[in-house]
Amino acid sequence: MTLPLLLGAIVGLTLGVLGGGGSILAIPFLTYGLGLEPKPAVATSLGVVGAAALLASVIHARAGHLQWRVALVFGALGAVGAAIGSQLARFLPGALQLVIFSGVMLFVGVRMVRSARKGEEDEEAGEDAPPPQAFSAKVVVAALLTGVLTGVVGVGGGFLIVPALVFLVGLTTRQAIGTSLAVIVLNSVGGSLGYSSYVELDLRLALPFVLGAALAGVAGSWIGQKISPARLRMAFGVGIVLVGLAMGAHEGWNLLHQSGAVS
Repeated sequence: MTLPLLLGAIVGLTLGVLGGGGSILAIPFLTYGLGLEPKPAVATSLGVVGAAALLASVIHARAGHLQWRVALVFGALGAVGAAIGSQLARFLPGALQLVIFSGVMLFVGVRMVRSARKGEEDEEAGEDAPPPQAFSAKVVVAALLTGVLTGVVGVGGGFLIVPALVFLVGLTTRQAIGTSLAVIVLNSVGGSLGYSSYVELDLRLALPFVLGAALAGVAGSWIGQKISPARLRMAFGVGIVLVGLAMGAHEGWNLLHQSGAVS
């Protein structure tokens, strides 16, 4: 029970501090650290991310950084997308899911590194943004696609939700981080419901992992109020890129082997 609790705590701490990105660690931890098959790992990841985001969002709400109307509308659309994505994943080989996931890791890692290299001014982006705008077609599409990605590969999608809320909706960076956590909760619920129809979880691993993530998510959110998340992006982004490259190569080889392209 100790290892799942510890690994879950790392996921929750990172998610709470950065408002996203921590969930990107859940799949490698569950598959390579705890030995789960891809689909149970994705389903478990959704529970982990949802629980951690729920508790972390409470901290942000109390600090006034959560826009409830935006979260409910964006999250409801995302939950529909996540339910669709989880059903699409039924027809994907597990190795292909992990290859797609490794691509997401590379995207997230590169984006975080580029953001960190811009300096501290990136942290304040959107702080003087106009009041939240009405939901446009672009926002609807962004919410649905983020949800689909959540359902297929088990990530919360905060790395996409936060910029969408800043640039498409008009929230400040702090508001977007807090609001994204509430959206992630709804996305995770939609995805979990979809996977529950055909995936059985190992509760002996899932429950302590979820518990560790949820408790550490609260601590991460408190820490995130005290420090600049930008200071953590470079190291975290580089780590994600390296893991994504290794994971993509490993699972890509497995996929080729399964298809008979290599022997």
